[in-house]
Amino acid sequence: MKLFSFLRRKENPRPREELGEEGELRYIIIKDHYQGFGTNSGVKLLDIIAGNPKYQYVELPSSWKKIPNPGGYDKEKIVDCKGRERAGVLFSYMGGESANLLWPLNRFQVSYLRVEGLLVGCARDGGKLIHTSESIKPEENGVIHATDQFRAEDLASEWLNKNYPDWRKPGAYWD
Repeated sequence: MKLFSFLRRKENPRPREELGEEGELRYIIIKDHYQGFGTNSGVKLLDIIAGNPKYQYVELPSSWKKIPNPGGYDKEKIVDCKGRERAGVLFSYMGGESANLLWPLNRFQVSYLRVEGLLVGCARDGGKLIHTSESIKPEENGVIHATDQFRAEDLASEWLNKNYPDWRKPGAYWD
């Protein structure tokens, strides 16, 4: 039926199922995010995507690998030669071809854990726990509120601020 032909999605010349080896897909990044990888990362800028100057192709160091992320379909991650997560990856169709859209990740992250009815702030280095804060006791009724969770994360952030002042910058502290 031609009535709604304008609604049809442009066919991908090579559907994802037919892509073969993972190395065939090119990597792209939002140009403004390039510095997030850090100057010593080995990530190289290549051509700007035709018709979309906000995005640019990049070449990753040969020692970096793309691995599946159990977090969901189409989501994968890039790890460096030491197994540390350096970038998130999302399958994308841009510039007339399939590609991997990258975004740089920080080396350090903060979160909280519930331990025996208490909350503790956690600082992680690439997923590895490196610091826990003092515990935060919830209200008398045992209910944990978002403000308690934020306080636990703030305690972990304070520790990172003291020990790694630039921890919020994705390109910082990668050796």
